[in-house]
Amino acid sequence: MYDLMGGAIAYRDSLISDQDSVTNQHRNEIIIIFVLSIVSLLIGYIFFLFRTRRIIFDVEKRTLKMGLLDPNTDVNERIGMGSASYKTEYSCDCMRMDILNHTVLLYVAHLCASIDWTMNIEKETQDIIKMKEQNYSEEIDTILQLANIVKYERQQLQITNDDNKLLIATQTISEDEEHLKNIRRCVLNLLSIVFRFFCNCLSDQEKMINNYSIDIKHSHFHEAFHAVLVVKLQKLCFKIIKSARDSKKAIPPMFAQKLKNFFASWLNEHVIVVDKDLSTLLLGKAPDSELDRFVSISQRLITPKSYIEYISNEYVPSKIKQKFEKLKKILRLDENN
Repeated sequence: MYDLMGGAIAYRDSLISDQDSVTNQHRNEIIIIFVLSIVSLLIGYIFFLFRTRRIIFDVEKRTLKMGLLDPNTDVNERIGMGSASYKTEYSCDCMRMDILNHTVLLYVAHLCASIDWTMNIEKETQDIIKMKEQNYSEEIDTILQLANIVKYERQQLQITNDDNKLLIATQTISEDEEHLKNIRRCVLNLLSIVFRFFCNCLSDQEKMINNYSIDIKHSHFHEAFHAVLVVKLQKLCFKIIKSARDSKKAIPPMFAQKLKNFFASWLNEHVIVVDKDLSTLLLGKAPDSELDRFVSISQRLITPKSYIEYISNEYVPSKIKQKFEKLKKILRLDENN
């Protein structure tokens, strides 16, 4: 009996000893594999990944330098609409206002390009064509037709110098005056469309403010801002009109820059601040069907209520109202009653 128990104990101890030996062996193997893995990772990082990382950074730097040399990379900033071009960050989170704001900038782009002949608005032209396909508008057809007329007349003014380089004549003799006259006529037509469309967009916002009982503090501030915008644009329109009356010169390109500055300021000071606040206030008050729908803008001028109240104020000189009436007459703007 004792020999049987002693043998069982000895057998058990032998099994435990063997198991401990195998466990220790596996543990040592795992430690060795772990150490080898760490060493391999360090070697791989130092000799391969680190060098690859440096190569990638070098490629990125060279790509950026190549981009700076490529005239097409920042063409929109240099000779396009620049800060006055529509970007996603200018969204008000209200499709109704976003579409109208985008359309305003597309119209302005074609007006600016008709004044400054060095501008590149290919992107805006493609955008307006897409917009036409989605929502047909005779006004867009008119914009494109006027832009094409300007392009054609501009080509007629090209002269070749001794080096066979094409130059645009900004001061021409009488034989070119007819071409300049046609260009000025197109510019004034485009200016009329831009001014009317911009005013009608402001009127549409004020209509929503009134229909959905927006907070009076916001509505007063918003509408006052609208009145200021119309006054500033009106002054700029008169300057362009005055320049257009010179039959011997093209309208100076600086007016295109002034237009871009005005609408860039409108985007940064009004659209992404005041209009975005209005969009937030409209949520929950206006139905989604109203905020997300495409609005057909009238072909007749709808003067913003804010501007009507401004020029009707007894403290505002009567000549301000007279100038507005004069502008409507020059630009042939028929007003909605």
